[in-house]
Amino acid sequence: MKYKFIFYRVICVIVLSHLSPLSHAYDFEVDGNYYTVLSTSERTARFDGTQLSGDLTIPETITVAGKTLTIVEIKGGAFKNNTEIQSVTIPQTITNLGEDAMREGLFSKVILPENMVSIGNYAFYNCTNLKDIHLPLQLKELGKYAFYGCTNLESIDFPKNLHSLNYGCFANSGLSLLYIPSNITSIKDFYRELRCFQGCKLESVVFEDASTPISITGVLRSSSSINLKGEFDKNDSIDYVYIGRNIETTCRYEPSVLIGRPDFSSATTIIWGDLCTSMSVTVEDGYPRYPYRVVASVECRKVETIIFGKNLETIAPFDECKKIKKIYVRASTPQPAVAFAHDTYLHSTLYVPKGTLKAYQEADVWKEFWNIEEYDVPESPTDIKPVSVQKDKALIGIYDINGIKHETPIKGLNIYRYKDGRAKKNFVK
Repeated sequence: MKYKFIFYRVICVIVLSHLSPLSHAYDFEVDGNYYTVLSTSERTARFDGTQLSGDLTIPETITVAGKTLTIVEIKGGAFKNNTEIQSVTIPQTITNLGEDAMREGLFSKVILPENMVSIGNYAFYNCTNLKDIHLPLQLKELGKYAFYGCTNLESIDFPKNLHSLNYGCFANSGLSLLYIPSNITSIKDFYRELRCFQGCKLESVVFEDASTPISITGVLRSSSSINLKGEFDKNDSIDYVYIGRNIETTCRYEPSVLIGRPDFSSATTIIWGDLCTSMSVTVEDGYPRYPYRVVASVECRKVETIIFGKNLETIAPFDECKKIKKIYVRASTPQPAVAFAHDTYLHSTLYVPKGTLKAYQEADVWKEFWNIEEYDVPESPTDIKPVSVQKDKALIGIYDINGIKHETPIKGLNIYRYKDGRAKKNFVK
């Protein structure tokens, strides 16, 4: 009898494990979709899942027993591991996308409503077929690991109401171009969590011009931490970097190493915009730790072309960058500088604004350069000819005044955004 009981118990477990997770967990099935009533008085309902395949449009309302219910929520995990749905359109009545909502689904496209304000943790986790998604204009919160592992997602546009990027939210995704607009003021990190863009194959990183700094965390907390370095450390494919504002970060000093700063160790071109005033970071050293400011550049040992904006208070040390070929300074008055490598003084060319040659030949550090030439300073740092190569001029997209992306020009104001951080405007009648 004992063995028969065990046998029947095993059979029950197997049968139950194969039952649909929606079994007895919803109130109504309407046109192949499952729903649960949230409020009988307000007549609202939640979308729980579907038995359909192909392209799905979730309705704003459903009618059950002569009563109209408004769909205001998607159940967490509603599309988790769904391999049958190729695209999903979410209605305007839903303002929050729950945790795990689309996790590991095989969607190629998901259309979110413009009034959606939050996307939950792991919402699109490992959606490997997702190629393009437009983040809603009203979005204010992006959960941790929201787009982790979306390997076909190559670019993303951040809406104006979003101010912070959560840890791990784009880790191991397919992002190749990263354009961080001025409204993003922080990129979060957390102990033992993946960094926001860790594992991405980024080629270009652009911080849009802004007077407001951006805070990027990434501090060494212990020798066993997986977050030993800064946000962009080990993104070895990054080639082009534009820094249009101050970056505030905290790092820790270990012998000959600054741990926690945002490094761009593989970049060959790096530009500091005219709104950027500081290269300094806060360093923590010793125990207890007493923060203090130091002048420390980002790590960019492969850099060949550097452009310094007009308003940098001090040019950080670049004495470890030995592959520099061209340096463009935009300031008419020589800025204080710390040091460059011996090879840089001998073999690179320093380009200075017309009429300032003598001033730079007499200024500390700058006078060490053997090759100094004058040039016409363009309006924008990215307009310097050696930098404006075709790949950096690639068009990201066409936007209207509200930040909505369009495939072709529209009536009214068109804003053309380019890969190198430029934005041009054109009005169509």
